[in-house]
Amino acid sequence: MSRVFSEKISTRVTHRPELERAVTLPRDARRRHIRDHTLEGHESVRSRGKATGGAAVTDDAMLPMALHLREQNLSLREQNLSLREIAARLVIIKGKKKGQHPSPATALRMLREHDEADSTVPAATATATATATATAS
Repeated sequence: MSRVFSEKISTRVTHRPELERAVTLPRDARRRHIRDHTLEGHESVRSRGKATGGAAVTDDAMLPMALHLREQNLSLREQNLSLREIAARLVIIKGKKKGQHPSPATALRMLREHDEADSTVPAATATATATATATAS
């Protein structure tokens, strides 16, 4: 009978790197396999002209309301609205989920995308102004 591992098995050893590698290798291979098949499925659905993902729940009116609630939260410290409470006050007004509330993750994503768009616009404007000034000189 041959040994699979070169180290001797001891109950005192708390860290066995070879054993850990041997255990994680099949787990990682399975994850990669599932991920590859999922991506292939998404690609085949897209090639047939179908859309993946859930129903769109955000609209043009929801962002200003979420921004208003966040600003209200910042100005009135005693209210201290969480993302869950902001999402609970928002209502989806069209589509399959009409009348329901968006998830807190959707509210967070919507506010984050707005903040990122706001932070990139002034930087792009400043870069364009600096470039125009430098070329004019």
